[in-house]
Amino acid sequence: MDSFVADGEFRSRSELMRAALREFLRARAASVATPPSASRPTDLVEVPVRLRVAEVETFRDFASQVANGRALGDVLADLVRRGELELKVSELVERARRARREDEQARERLGELARSGEDLERRGVVGR
Repeated sequence: MDSFVADGEFRSRSELMRAALREFLRARAASVATPPSASRPTDLVEVPVRLRVAEVETFRDFASQVANGRALGDVLADLVRRGELELKVSELVERARRARREDEQARERLGELARSGEDLERRGVVGR
């Protein structure tokens, strides 16, 4: 427990114990009572996210002050979907796709050049 406090993930052992108990109770409640399917969208996937303590505190403050007390997970999901991160991620994905297309085109051109060189060798225009 002391290593979590020493690493700065929690301010005190008490805070760590409260968080652990809260998580345990949340997990227990989730395993015992499943919410009705109508209130739980089926196309959502829950993913674990690692954030620094200061980042979590900032997002919690945002959730309570700006997002009308919504759950932290819902606030983070909205920020990923609609916030600055979405734009940056989509830009990075588009750049990667463009680079992949350019690489494929370059490989095709290289293949054409190799075939052209082989053709010239067969004709005796160029020798190795």
